[in-house]
Amino acid sequence: MFKSGEKREKDYPQVTEHSTSKYPYRLNFYDTPPLYDVTLEEFETTALNRLRILAEIESSAARNRSWDELKTVTTAQCQKYLPLSASTARTVDRDTERRNDHLSHFVLRLAFCRSEDLRRRFVKAETTLFKIRYDGDGQDDRSRFLESRKSNWTVVTDAEKELYRAELNSCYQGFKTESDRIAAFATETFHKVKWTRVPDLVEKRRVFLKGGWAYVPHREQSSIIFQEFEAHLEKCLQATARSLPRLDEDTRLLPILDNLSQGFLAGISSEWGSNTGNNNENDIKAEMVDGLARKHFPLCMRNLHESLRRDHHLKHFGRLQYGLFLKVLGLSIEEAVAFWRKSFSKITDDKFNKEYKYNIRHSYGLEGRRANYSAKSCQQILMASPAEQGACPYRHYSPENLQTALLSSYSSQGLAYSDLPEILAIVKASHFHVACTRVFEITHSACGGKKGDGVGGGESVTHPNQYAARSMELHKAKAESATKTAKDEAMDM
Repeated sequence: MFKSGEKREKDYPQVTEHSTSKYPYRLNFYDTPPLYDVTLEEFETTALNRLRILAEIESSAARNRSWDELKTVTTAQCQKYLPLSASTARTVDRDTERRNDHLSHFVLRLAFCRSEDLRRRFVKAETTLFKIRYDGDGQDDRSRFLESRKSNWTVVTDAEKELYRAELNSCYQGFKTESDRIAAFATETFHKVKWTRVPDLVEKRRVFLKGGWAYVPHREQSSIIFQEFEAHLEKCLQATARSLPRLDEDTRLLPILDNLSQGFLAGISSEWGSNTGNNNENDIKAEMVDGLARKHFPLCMRNLHESLRRDHHLKHFGRLQYGLFLKVLGLSIEEAVAFWRKSFSKITDDKFNKEYKYNIRHSYGLEGRRANYSAKSCQQILMASPAEQGACPYRHYSPENLQTALLSSYSSQGLAYSDLPEILAIVKASHFHVACTRVFEITHSACGGKKGDGVGGGESVTHPNQYAARSMELHKAKAESATKTAKDEAMDM
């Protein structure tokens, strides 16, 4: 995909490097595309890793996390999926880390340039990621990066600073005491830029305006950089969109790009996306499923379970979706056969064995081509037709039906009518998996869950099995803690 000869590489302006490294700076404006061969696996894997971070950034915004909370969650996600070490790091392969960062950005450009909404969301998430990295960068690394940019701003001379001292002073705020402000102002350096480059500072009245120029103190310099990054990325995405039709005939890339472009809709499931077997220490028995559904299942799986109990039947794709969910949860093939036979109580054993047992064994990889199928992720469920059993209720239910479903399913677990406006507002903003995450937080508050924790570590729900497994873990930990407390009290007596 990103292949080019030496001649093409010379066509792009190169940033002056003050190091032998190909990527001398941790921060990157992504001016030059990756001009080298990459495998399809690397193309998709690096992009998915970056998309997990961007999807979590967007989820954090929908969940009204503070800036400090957002930085903490995003930094943890970056360390897990797309580490980017400082230039002072000596025990890591910095070039490989920065190459992955570089490549993943450009792959996602291809995926998110195709509509105005996707471009807007991508720019917002990428700019937030850049701000977090900028704040976390060392002062020396940051200064060298800014020098390499050669941004078009003018340093205000001492004479000009003195000429507008009163005006500059009036905008120079944010200090605890007047003496601190006066001392800082005396050593402050100001830069002149066109006011259109710092609209956020103009809006907050933190700069002096004169003749179309904004006088920006050095401590607010980041605002210039952030605005420049955002404007640069918007322009590049539009250029990429104009070039995208050239990829229409590439059947290798388009399915990957189509899949990536759905990433903001439901996040990207991590370890649950590839799990195909038991994730619990104890096997699930057929007779346990009813109780587990009431206490631990997300709304989509509860709906399938209730339909099965009511009708004693599920359509083919509903059976497949629910069966794979139970399989990953820990239901063995023997227990699965017993569960489905008991559920399909209106048919004879002969009919069940002929028409249904084979498909159950097939989903466990015991028949046919013996593929070990994985359960559907939230992203796959969200893409399903609303007519299908097991479609996402947060996306396809009307507000009235969703309220009724939530209260009937989770009121016994702490969900109150007063919680519904917040959840419906999240749904209205099309952050469906965030709404599901908020329901998880509310219904698990008795087990120590708090707003912002998600399913653990601040992560959002991206897979039904992630929801159920985490719910079971929290309840198990609560039960063990209660048992231990009871034993300790008994010993004290």
